[in-house]
Amino acid sequence: MASNVQKLSSTKEERKLRKPLIERKRRERINNCLDQLKEAVVGAFCLDQSKLEKADILEMTVKHLQNIQNNKIMADSKVGLEAQQRYSTGYIQCMHEVHNLLLTCEWMDKTLGARLLNHLLKSLPRSSEDTCKAALRSS
Repeated sequence: MASNVQKLSSTKEERKLRKPLIERKRRERINNCLDQLKEAVVGAFCLDQSKLEKADILEMTVKHLQNIQNNKIMADSKVGLEAQQRYSTGYIQCMHEVHNLLLTCEWMDKTLGARLLNHLLKSLPRSSEDTCKAALRSS
């Protein structure tokens, strides 16, 4: 029983001795990361290397990351919009070709041709409907 008490006591003492060392290493890691963030933020915001508080470094890092995220969202939406516009343009060109073909096909039933064009028009992506209707009217 006495040996169990000694083991428990020595384990508690070891923890008490290790705790400050672990805390010191944790703080060192935090400070190293803050130094790295400071270098990155100073470069991103074109600041001088003056003394910045830790809170300032963190706030500027958050702002910088938000700017990056917003720029990525804007770029992604621009790419998506361009792809949608290309798709719509191609769809409208195809409808125009179908319309021209229907005009030249004398054997095609006019009602069936109108139904086909109506179906294509209803299947048109919403953002390009007005453009398509204007294109069909002009042809």
